[in-house]
Order: sequence, then C-alpha cells, then structure tokens
Amino acid sequence: MSSRTVHVRCAGISQKDEQRLLTDLRELFPKAASSSVLQFSADPPSWVQVLADGPTWTAVFIIAATAYLAQLGKHMADSTWEARKKARPMAIRAAGTAIEALQRLYSILRAQRLRIGRKFSVGMALPAYGQWDVGIHLSLDDEDQFVDEMAIFVSRVDGIVHAVRVLQTAGCVPILSIGCTLTVRGIQLTWVERDENVPYEWDFDEEGIPAAPRTRRP
Repeated sequence: MSSRTVHVRCAGISQKDEQRLLTDLRELFPKAASSSVLQFSADPPSWVQVLADGPTWTAVFIIAATAYLAQLGKHMADSTWEARKKARPMAIRAAGTAIEALQRLYSILRAQRLRIGRKFSVGMALPAYGQWDVGIHLSLDDEDQFVDEMAIFVSRVDGIVHAVRVLQTAGCVPILSIGCTLTVRGIQLTWVERDENVPYEWDFDEEGIPAAPRTRRP
C-alpha cells in the first residue's frame, strides 16, 4: 500500500456514493482524498478519475502487474492485441492471488457503477505539468480486459512520465488534459495545442522515447 496522497475526482454521483467509493479505495490508497467536479449540463455524465504519481501506482500495483504480465508472456505466441485477448484468461488464472490488487480495484469501481445504475466512465491518471494531467480511460465491461490494461499502464508509468517530459521540453501547451493510449509497442499521447487549437498525437516506445515525430491528428 502507498502512504502518498491520491486524489479521486468524482462527477455525476451523489455525496453518499462518493464517500463509499472513497472508503473502498482507501483499502488500496490509505491517504486517498476526493473532490466533486461541478457540471452544468442538463444530464451530466458520471465518471471518476484516480490521480496519483508514478511511485504510488507502482508501489500499489507493480507486484500484481508484473505477475500478470509474466504469465501473459508465457501464453502468447505474438504481441498483437488479438493474441492478448485470447491469452489473458489463462494468464489471470496462472497468476492467481498475485493479481488481487488489480482485481480489487476493478471490483470497487464495478460496484460503484452498479450502485448508480447508469453509464459510468473511469480514468487512471498521472500529474503532468502546469495544470494538466495525463491518463487512460478504462472499461468496466470485462474484468480480464481491465486487469490487462491496468497492468500495462502500471508497467509503463515511467515511460509515460518520460514522454510527458518530452512534450514539455518541446514547448507543447495543451488546452485540457493529455490523453494516453496504450499501444502494442508503446504509448501514444494526444492533446489539443493551445495556440493553434489543433489536436496533435505523438507516438513513443515503452520507455517514453519518441518513435516518430509529433503529427496533427486527422
């Protein structure tokens, strides 16, 4: 468990549900704190974002992520997403109790979605620079997929942090948060550049080293 502060941003859920979610998440993040995001739309979406720094993500989940990914490697003939989909149930069974932390996170978030009874999106994020953060979105429809994506995220945390530093050094100034997509070979960061109001993407390898020049998104 981590003693570092973790920030849980909640939107579109009641104060009672927010408090219950926070209590449950403190099993994994003892110093977690929450805040409500005010939304003004007539039918605001429901979502939660867990924001923590790199050392916190690894302290809580690196054992589970490493155990799962090690088993996954034993059951994969190649590195495509389709191969991962086929292999992950076997990897999860083989990893056994070693991946309980990832499964517990899924069950906490899944229970929250069931409590509110409507669409509920989930994000995991790292602080970036300035007022921005960088993170991934996860589906709660399939536990195996959630475990797989969280394990990849945790294993690439240092690479994501490095990639964000490259963005900052390059003078990129996002309007909003920086999006992160986990690819077969690494990381893709996406953002809208403030001065141009144009979306960009930049591909990096797993270590956060640029794999290609940044480009405007179609």
